[in-house]
Formats: sequence, structure tokens, C-alpha cells
Amino acid sequence: MGTVYLDSETKSSVLVRKSYEQQDHSSVMTVLLGTLGFTPSKFLGAIKTLPKVTRVVFYTAHTNRARDRARSQKAVAEVHRALASFGILHEHVVLHDPFDFGSFLRRFIEDIKKAGTEPKVFNLTGGTKPMAVAATIACMVLGVPTFYVPEEQELAQAIELPIFRIRYSNVLTPKTYKILELIREASPASLGDLADRLGIQQSTLSGHIRKLEDSAAVRLVSVPGKGQLRRPELTEAGLLLLEAEKLAGVR
Repeated sequence: MGTVYLDSETKSSVLVRKSYEQQDHSSVMTVLLGTLGFTPSKFLGAIKTLPKVTRVVFYTAHTNRARDRARSQKAVAEVHRALASFGILHEHVVLHDPFDFGSFLRRFIEDIKKAGTEPKVFNLTGGTKPMAVAATIACMVLGVPTFYVPEEQELAQAIELPIFRIRYSNVLTPKTYKILELIREASPASLGDLADRLGIQQSTLSGHIRKLEDSAAVRLVSVPGKGQLRRPELTEAGLLLLEAEKLAGVR
């Protein structure tokens, strides 16, 4: 029989499978969530490191370039084959815009919450930088252990990142939270209009608005034909500030 040559991705899958088969899967079950770029071995490396992975959810997003699409499809096929050979249940989630940070953050928080009480970990090695940052924040909000597989090392094991839990909206007091909600829901025509809706003086409101501007959660925009009059509106960061902890079940 002739020599059988395996490409580098298949070699890495074989090594990961051997490591996985040597682990004890009889007790605690772990859900692995992770972002996948063009290098399957970096995603699969987490399975080699983490014991008792019994379910996987992995996310991909690529540009419309034909080369990126082909590379992503090849990576997905390799991960599918590897996880099927391990007998691990898995789900592939396609995120259509590779740079939509807000969409990523919402989806990651929702899916982590959906996993319920099962132990969860997140491998954020692959994908675009907005995907990695969104995954990091989702894990910080929910206190989920986060891993990274060094891309510079062949067949490297996953490293747990020292990410601490933090409330994404720690910058918000109950009053500023209410201000953001009202801006989103009522679209006030001016700062005076917003102050009236809140039942406070505009001078009092101005201090809260300055803090929210400093946090990049609110911006003041000119009202056409109204001279110096400006109205408040939420930035994308402000919308995420409101949504993140709601999704996390904190507020």
C-alpha cells in the first residue's frame, strides 16, 4: 500500500482526536463556543486542551471576496469532519457581516445565556477582530472562561485568558440608565424636551449628559433651522450599553 499523505489541517485533526479520546468524558459536560477563521487547527486546539467538551457552537463571518469564501468553507468542512469524528454535537452559525461588532455581541450573549447552567468556555482565536472583541466583552459580562490558541505555534494548546467579570454598564447610575432609555424610546426634540420628560431641571440634566458624552454613549446633534438648539441621540455604544445587561439578565 502506498504512503498516505495528510494535509496539515488533517494532521492536526488526527492529533486532536487522539488527545480527546484519552480524556475522561464521564462526568462534567462543557459547551465550547468559538469563532472560526481560516485555520481549523486553532479552533480545534481548544478541544485538545479542554476536558469533557460535549457540545460545540462555532461562528464564522467572511467578506464577499471569492478567496475568503472558499477558505472559510474549507475551514468549516474540516471542523465539521473533526467534530463528527469525535462524536461531538455541534452547530455552525453564519454571521453575515464580518465587521458588525454590535450584532456579534448580541448574538454571543444570547447564545451563552441559551446554554443555561451547563459549564461554558469560549475560544476566541479565529475570525475578525470585531468578532474577538465582541466575544471578549460577552465573556466579561457573563463571567465565562475565555481561551486563546496561539497562532504562532503549531498545534499549540489553548491558553486561558485572565479576563475578569465586569458589568458592561458599570458607568451607568439608575438615573443615567433611565436617560438612555428615554432617549431611545422618545427621541426627544431637544435637551429641554428631555428634561421635561424626566421631570428635572435642564441644568441638572446637563451634568448627566456630559458624563454620557464622555462615555461615548450619547451625542448632541444640531436641529436644522433651529440655530444653537441641539437634540440628544444614542450612539451605537449607547445602544449596546443599554442592551448588554438586559440580554445578560442583570437589569
